[in-house]
Amino acid sequence: MLRNKWRLISLALLGVIGIIAGAVYATSDGETEVRVATMRHDDGRVEVAVQQRDAYGGWGERQLPTARFLPPGVTGEWRVSSPVGVSAPGATDGMTDPAMTGDAPAELYCIVHHGSDNDPFWSNFNLVARQNALELGLTNVEISGEPNVADQAAAVMDCVDRGALGIASSIPDLDGLRGALHAARASGAFLVTFNSGSEFAGRVGSSVHYGLDDRAAGVIAGRNFNDAGLTGAVLCVVHEPINIGLEDRCDGLESEYDGSVVRVPISVDSLTDPMAAGTAIGGALAENQAEGVLVLNAELITTAIGTVRQLQSDAKVGAIGRSDASLVLVYEGHMLFAIDDGGLPQASHVMLAMKNVDSSPSIRAMLALTATQAAETTVMLISPTVLNQAYIDNLPEGWQQGLCALAMQIAPDQVPSFCMTVADRCWNQSTLSLADCLLNLECKGTHFEERITMVTETRPATPVGVSHPLDPLTPEEISAASQIAAGYEPRDGWRFPLVALEEPAKDIVRGFSNGDAIARLALVLLHDITTGDSVECVVDLGSESVARWTPLVGHQPFPLMEEFGRAIEAVKSDDRWLAAMKKRGYSDEQIELIQVDPWPGGNFGTAWENEHRTLKAISYLRDSEQSNGYGRPIEHVMAVVDLVENRVLDVVDEPGPPAPDTSLDYRYNDIAPREDLKTLDIVQPDGVSFTLDGHLLSWQKWQMRVSLHPREGLVLHQIAYNDDGELRPICYRASMTEMVVPYGDPSPTQYFKNAFDSGEVGGLGRLSNSLELGCDCLGEIVYLDGHVTNEFGGSRTINNAVCIHEEDFGINWKHTRTENDIPVSEVRRTRRLVVSAIATVGNYDYGFYWMFYPDGSWEQEVKATGIVQTIAADSDDPQITRHMIAPGLAAPIHQHFLCFRMDMEVDGGSNTVFQVDTVPLPAGPDNPHNNAFTAVARPMISESEVEGVVNAASARHWRIANTNKVNQVGHAPAYLLVPGETVAMMAGPDAAVRGRAGFTQKQLWVTPYNDSEFYPAGDYPNQSQPGEGIPAWTAADREIADEDLVLWYTVGMNHIVVPEDWPVAPVHRSGFKLRPSGFFSHNPALDLPEADHCAHDMDHEGHDHSNHVGHNGHS
Repeated sequence: MLRNKWRLISLALLGVIGIIAGAVYATSDGETEVRVATMRHDDGRVEVAVQQRDAYGGWGERQLPTARFLPPGVTGEWRVSSPVGVSAPGATDGMTDPAMTGDAPAELYCIVHHGSDNDPFWSNFNLVARQNALELGLTNVEISGEPNVADQAAAVMDCVDRGALGIASSIPDLDGLRGALHAARASGAFLVTFNSGSEFAGRVGSSVHYGLDDRAAGVIAGRNFNDAGLTGAVLCVVHEPINIGLEDRCDGLESEYDGSVVRVPISVDSLTDPMAAGTAIGGALAENQAEGVLVLNAELITTAIGTVRQLQSDAKVGAIGRSDASLVLVYEGHMLFAIDDGGLPQASHVMLAMKNVDSSPSIRAMLALTATQAAETTVMLISPTVLNQAYIDNLPEGWQQGLCALAMQIAPDQVPSFCMTVADRCWNQSTLSLADCLLNLECKGTHFEERITMVTETRPATPVGVSHPLDPLTPEEISAASQIAAGYEPRDGWRFPLVALEEPAKDIVRGFSNGDAIARLALVLLHDITTGDSVECVVDLGSESVARWTPLVGHQPFPLMEEFGRAIEAVKSDDRWLAAMKKRGYSDEQIELIQVDPWPGGNFGTAWENEHRTLKAISYLRDSEQSNGYGRPIEHVMAVVDLVENRVLDVVDEPGPPAPDTSLDYRYNDIAPREDLKTLDIVQPDGVSFTLDGHLLSWQKWQMRVSLHPREGLVLHQIAYNDDGELRPICYRASMTEMVVPYGDPSPTQYFKNAFDSGEVGGLGRLSNSLELGCDCLGEIVYLDGHVTNEFGGSRTINNAVCIHEEDFGINWKHTRTENDIPVSEVRRTRRLVVSAIATVGNYDYGFYWMFYPDGSWEQEVKATGIVQTIAADSDDPQITRHMIAPGLAAPIHQHFLCFRMDMEVDGGSNTVFQVDTVPLPAGPDNPHNNAFTAVARPMISESEVEGVVNAASARHWRIANTNKVNQVGHAPAYLLVPGETVAMMAGPDAAVRGRAGFTQKQLWVTPYNDSEFYPAGDYPNQSQPGEGIPAWTAADREIADEDLVLWYTVGMNHIVVPEDWPVAPVHRSGFKLRPSGFFSHNPALDLPEADHCAHDMDHEGHDHSNHVGHNGHS
């Protein structure tokens, strides 16, 4: 009997807790009287105030709401003021705003969501948000829930009209809220979004979005149903049909659960009408013979359980929604699991964001940015926590205390047995109310900490979304790593230029099997914007601890996006720079439109570089914010900005040619598009030939792992080829690890331009584009998203950062023979797998394409495009280091050097590199006709023996061989590195850039593997000293024969700019190729199938091909 009564109590807990949460701020010490005071002003407005009866019977001071004026002439409608807090006489825990007693009113902050007061999720959200507001000193916070989207939009607009400093809103329906949220952003309010709509946050201008990873929660639900042995239909009960977040939960369930998923829409009113909700769930249960029910709100848990029992069904109930009652229901076996929906941490983070509007200079700086300068939306998604029996078994004993206390209040004589063993200390303190007890840290144990920590549970050995040790960090891991690192030495000024996976040792990766626990380490780079201090840190995400903390001495990370923005503001407000613009005759309106481009300043040995953290800024004149500023450079003016002190150190202002009068736009504004192109569609009716499982890519016989690194961009791991059932390794890791672009013009605003675009500008991964189908990639495309730090402790997702597709690439092989005087041809067409990413670095855009072929070869192609750097020039300009591209406009000669790091493992184990040159043989008895020539292969024994310079005259290439193995003809299996277009660096031997970019001294370097050697110009090339990186490493002249080797190959592009490169440059291609040499026993593409579409009808789909030559139209 006791157990049955406790079950009834547990089933009622959700509603009771919701009521208590909603009433926690109600006064319990008796009634209090208030009255309304009004005063008409001379301008006709009516001002409203509130007075409260004090403990002595008198009337207290007037309390002034922020919104308290009735405009003159308003009649026939009700207007409401903003709320003020009142408390009972003698009470000390009210929320009365001290600033509302006659002085200037406190700033207004609005929290607007789509929840109802009857929903325990939102009532608890409101409770925690108010509690946090009180703790953070935010005295004028309005929280409202509007289930109707039109009412929610109206509430947002009301806050805009009243000048709210901060506005936070959920986004259940983008179309219904878009206008109001755009208005909020345009008003200058700090806009935060939360809960539903993470994918829409950037589109409404939100600065940061907090929410549950809804899809991941659905995936976890599906996994739990699978683990319970369910195979039949599972209902997904959607109580808000317009809420995209709930749809994402059902999508996640559908993707993971092995059986079918049936969506059951019910109205939001069903949360308060259990009979209506139960009828809908019961009908769907019976109709689909469902084996499981997933409800998406804690309020529906008891309804679902009751419906299942009433139908005498064996269906298992799960929930995405948590309350204390759900813990007991799982504990008692009434439900299978509950997944914490993250309401408490969402409320806390929203309020912390509101607080930071006043206290954080970085947020103030962000608010000052223009729309085009604004940073991308930060999305912080909370990792779902599953509450099942295993979770409960691992909870400390204290978790039950709040439940026991509540049970004692409801039925003191019916307390469950486990409560009798718990010392309910806080409940026995008569000074605390029941609500206080339920929120008290001592009673709640770790539960209360959900309000202030991003991830509430101890992370499992293998985080959600991670299936392999080389998987890149998830958004949740990026946020967690940042917070753990910041907590090691708390500072207000910490920013996070880089957060990336600290890759495990090779033997750990090679020994990994599916299902093994995965330890996760994160490399975190911290930079204090107030002091200039920087730290390199390694975080152990499993133990939530700092494994290594290394202050950077003599080095500094690349500039932050925030610092670029602040540098622009510093320049445009500097009197010397303004004077230089005025001297050139520019009006205030023109100066306002000037485009300022901050550049890494390099290191020329001056105090600017050696004593300060700097950027050097140049300027361009624009006719509008949309015009192409690079067409009108403002010559011979350069500002040097100190990023720590946030001020301009110096302005170089020398006489120079005027800016050109006009600028040609590269869009259709100035050039009409051609109209004679017909549609070209790439279709694969049977689908693609590759598979992507997480980050594991398989295509024909190739296999590799694909990811986006925040600094290096596109990275490939464990490239291997399946040779007749044996997966043979070729390369462990391949990426572009550094690039430098030296300019050859010595003029005052050009000489310093030699940016290291990966390690000095900000990282190619962080600068990667979101690729667009049909524009960046054509055909049947599969994309991978990229996740990087947002610099403020959260993550930023780059959608469609990596493109994967197939391309037809002509013929692979062909031969025509003659049989009975009739030519007979055999031909096999080939295709290639393309894995690509594109990064925009200032004015230039770089595409990186790894391409794989059926014959075992693979190659890298770099595509450089974008807008060239420009310089104003007179028509008779004598300078030979720049070339005229338009009237009054020149472009300096420059070069691009891109260094690719390839950690080779040809056929597994150690390798040796041979330099191969084709040479003529001397005349003699063995060469009587003097026609003999051969290929000479010279092994590289130590680092100093690597000549590494391309020689086109001898067709020089390099063979990477596994000399510990022998192929069928007695040679070592190998791959050849074949150079493409390249060039030597032309900067003089004493040039600063040559010393800092030592890797450009030759095209190929070979080093033994060292896990600390990843970046050829050093880990921190920003304002670096000469000699760092590869030159320093190879000075040791280490042995490289039969070793675990790393090849560093530098692609060089020489750019003599011509008028056809303006206003946007056509793609310039360069790269290199790797192809097998004795790796296979024969041509591995012999098994390509004969094409079944070499011929087609003369007339198909309405197109007449009768005038074409031959069946395929080729002549």
